[in-house]
Amino acid sequence: MLEEKNIGYAQNGFYNIFADIKSIANGKFWAQNVPEFTGGTFDGVYSGGDSSFIVCINECERKDLLDYVKKLEECGYKKADENKIGDNLFFTYQNGVNYVYAYFIESFKSVKIIAEPYYEYINFTKEKNLVKPMVIASSACDRNFYVRLPDNTLVVIDGGWRIEDWSRCSYTDLLGQMYDEMREILGGDEIIKVSLWIVTHAHTDHTRVLEFLHTMPLAQKFEISQILYNFPCNNHLIEGGKDTTPEQLCEMQENLENWHRDAGIKFPYEKIFYNCPFKIYDTVKYENICREAFKKYNAVQIKAHDGMKLNLSGFLFEVIHTQDDDMPAMFNNNNNISIIIKMTYKNSSMLWLGDMCEIPSTSCVKMYGDFLKSDCMQVSHHGWGAATPEFYDMVKPTVLFWNNSEFGFKYSDKYQGYGKTKISTDLYNMDCVKRNIFCNGIKMSYVEFPVEIPKEKNFDAKDCQIIASGISDRIFMIKTPENKLIVIDGGWRKEFWDDFEHDVLIKKLYNEMADALGCRNVTVAAWFVTNSYKHNNRFLETYQNTEISGFITIEKIIYNFPENARFLNFDNDTCYSNLLEDEFAKTGAKLITANSDDEYSIGSVKAKILYAPKNESFSSISDSSLVFKLEFKGQSIIFTGDMTDRISCILLEQKREELSCDAVQIANHGWNNCGVLEFYKACNAKLQLWNNSEYGYRFFRKDEGYKKSQISTDVYSLDSCVLNVFCDQVKPQIFSFPLKDEEL
Repeated sequence: MLEEKNIGYAQNGFYNIFADIKSIANGKFWAQNVPEFTGGTFDGVYSGGDSSFIVCINECERKDLLDYVKKLEECGYKKADENKIGDNLFFTYQNGVNYVYAYFIESFKSVKIIAEPYYEYINFTKEKNLVKPMVIASSACDRNFYVRLPDNTLVVIDGGWRIEDWSRCSYTDLLGQMYDEMREILGGDEIIKVSLWIVTHAHTDHTRVLEFLHTMPLAQKFEISQILYNFPCNNHLIEGGKDTTPEQLCEMQENLENWHRDAGIKFPYEKIFYNCPFKIYDTVKYENICREAFKKYNAVQIKAHDGMKLNLSGFLFEVIHTQDDDMPAMFNNNNNISIIIKMTYKNSSMLWLGDMCEIPSTSCVKMYGDFLKSDCMQVSHHGWGAATPEFYDMVKPTVLFWNNSEFGFKYSDKYQGYGKTKISTDLYNMDCVKRNIFCNGIKMSYVEFPVEIPKEKNFDAKDCQIIASGISDRIFMIKTPENKLIVIDGGWRKEFWDDFEHDVLIKKLYNEMADALGCRNVTVAAWFVTNSYKHNNRFLETYQNTEISGFITIEKIIYNFPENARFLNFDNDTCYSNLLEDEFAKTGAKLITANSDDEYSIGSVKAKILYAPKNESFSSISDSSLVFKLEFKGQSIIFTGDMTDRISCILLEQKREELSCDAVQIANHGWNNCGVLEFYKACNAKLQLWNNSEYGYRFFRKDEGYKKSQISTDVYSLDSCVLNVFCDQVKPQIFSFPLKDEEL
């Protein structure tokens, strides 16, 4: 099959290309007068796309390449650049008409000669120390990163959205969000100056931004100097979706919209990530759509090749792998043609991998060895089936950038062939990794360059620890110096609970508790139950019927459930206070009915009830939530459960002087009726805890009226808050208590 792809031969000392220009070279002229390489074993001439052709030679020696570059010079070519990485040599020559890229790979004993028409591009800009350089993970997009250069311009890496996102949101809104965050990065500049836009490969989720930006008025606010990419020739790609009909695409769009509409109602929204039970169709010849879109920008289009160096304001970008390396080949997956770049700035380095999969990662290990070692690394293919463990072991990164939301990485499965793998899970937990940064958070996350290695948290056994669960979005824990736990609530939302195996969830939460204490026998000194909602109490309701029941000792359960008659709208489907009290009794714990102003000593921690329901009427179960304060070594934390606006106003009126604290849990998952803004201002807390996942807080909507409120949006951004912490991340989030500034 590959023999049929051969497009040329050597004749009279030069390469002659006989292939049809329009069908193979995208309508551009082939390079002419490219001298023949002598030495090694000739393996054919193939189209590299974009009017480039690739001569493949095996069984070569370094001297063969050095002899060839002499021949180039004899034929009038001038050296434009050269590079040496390990034992590999890379040369770039030009004669004003052609470029010739020639490189030798020691481990393969191979040479590639790549020729294409000449064009001018910028490979060097002077460093201007206008701003602190940094690498930023986009908040608006989970497929997009920025490098802010010292001259206050950007290098953008990819730019797009999961198919679920761009099927439910308008491109105008999505691109508007990206523009806003770019302005923020550049200090408010209205015109976004992009020194280089790197497109790692032609997949819709990585290139939608450039595909559509030029069609919008917003395009006038972008100055894009150069676009770097390397797409193969169409006839070296095994097409997907070539039989897809317009009717099928319309059906897919409708299915996606319905899928989003039902998320969180008919199924848990954790399942929204690539788990849709219907066919997703590919866009036919999408790389050509991208090529046409790139032409719409007043930007130089640079074809990336191995050894290419771009030094932009002190940042060195080196191309270390492209599809050229694997030629001759047929590519059945565009991920495997991702260009790979090593970025270096003042002895700090980072690898950009796109969606690189096993084939190029194996090649890179053989080609570069220790050169791959980098401080930071963009995890390939969103943390799904991607690079090999050997590749990651060679890189030994300290900071990982994931082109995925943390929630999407955690919950995507393999229904559509995508999902978190053991390799990526092991990568997340590598000893060398000190920080994991995900896209699509509420705010952008970043690392300044040069990189300062994050310090590991050192917890003092004489202090407490605050733990936001990674297993449940309804539980917090305090580890005490006595090596016991104080637990606040503990459950899962109804649709989540109904869809996942209960025993598995219970065991995972128990393991999290045991890991926190460092022993299998878990002692809970006090379990605070803030209200009688089922979703807050599923662990206590269920654990005694599982294999872990004998490993948990609960000393006391503190709660206050009003009589059902006191609720204006009592819902038996979401609350069952009498049955819960029966389950509490089975634990063997001392049951304590909390009242306002009650105080307890829980080991070295002091607790005070700030609000407990009395003989009053309640509009909902949330409206009867306990609010209490824990104090330890001069610092305090307030837990609010599902506190309502009414309760917060009572506390402001009656206990304002007691509300000041170092940490506060935001009530009711950050949805509507979660307390008034003045309450949180009175708390003046550095650390804000949310009993919700970050993704759930940001995007969750439900028909019965739950949604993120303006008040909680304002609370998130309070000046007093140094850090917002969410539950249900890949790992539990743990902080020393008393709080330490270096941990926030």
